[in-house]
Amino acid sequence: MPKLVTGREMAAVDQRTIEEVGISSAELIERAGAEVIAAIAARWDGLAGLQAVVLCGKGNNGGDGFAVARLLCAGGGSARVFLAADRADVQGAAAEHLRRCEQEGEAVEVLGEDLAPLDAAIQKADLVIDALLGTGLRGAPRPAMARVIERIAHCERPVVAVDIPSGVEADTGQVHGAAAQAVLTVTFGLVKVGQLFYPGRSHCGALHLANIGFPEPILRDAAAQALLLSAEGLGSLVPRCGGDEHKGSCGTVAVVAGSVGMTGAAALTADAALRSGAGRVHLGVPASLNDILEVKLSEVMTRPLP
Repeated sequence: MPKLVTGREMAAVDQRTIEEVGISSAELIERAGAEVIAAIAARWDGLAGLQAVVLCGKGNNGGDGFAVARLLCAGGGSARVFLAADRADVQGAAAEHLRRCEQEGEAVEVLGEDLAPLDAAIQKADLVIDALLGTGLRGAPRPAMARVIERIAHCERPVVAVDIPSGVEADTGQVHGAAAQAVLTVTFGLVKVGQLFYPGRSHCGALHLANIGFPEPILRDAAAQALLLSAEGLGSLVPRCGGDEHKGSCGTVAVVAGSVGMTGAAALTADAALRSGAGRVHLGVPASLNDILEVKLSEVMTRPLP
């Protein structure tokens, strides 16, 4: 069954990939940018003529945004790139992608107190790309960042989130104040807990999972406290009876349930036990409800209780 990870658990996968496979952080960012571009091209039927506002933070999520802007322009689109941080705060691989973005002709504007240039750019754009905050967020964004997030949370343009919508906690799905509202979230490696738990889930829009070079053994070994259960996954856990078995060899389940006005709960539980493969199901119910449940359930043996 697929794993659901926290931000720290995904960071450990990143680090193992860098150390054991030899893929640099800058290369992972480049691949992340390419996957976002591919998802955008698929949703918007190509890149030619597409105008985007790209909002970048100071960390590697912002580095992804710089890569997205550069690749979008290379593919025939255009980008207005804003940095919601001081240039000096952009370090490491993110700084490398900031330089590459500017070297290839894409101006990066630093946002200050006046957000009017951002508002004007959004009005002219076809979409907004959110690369402000990644999976490391804990708690509420800082006030200056929250002001920027509020702008894209209430804009009238579709928002594509890089890895996770800014303002959503990857570990819990909690939102403390401002959070981007995406129509598409492109996430990498493994799905994050906060992308499936509300209210975070409602901020993600369509969720697209991309592998940017994480080896399958490292993904399988990833520490994760949660698994994603599906009908197919649960079905694989249910024992299958062979052709020579009978109800006495396929397990017996005892259910004690039901009260006045809630006979449906008892009936659903007992029926679910049968559908899961139990050979026999005994249902203990209050004596006053026994006749009702004998009519509702043909294959379950009821036992009236005092």
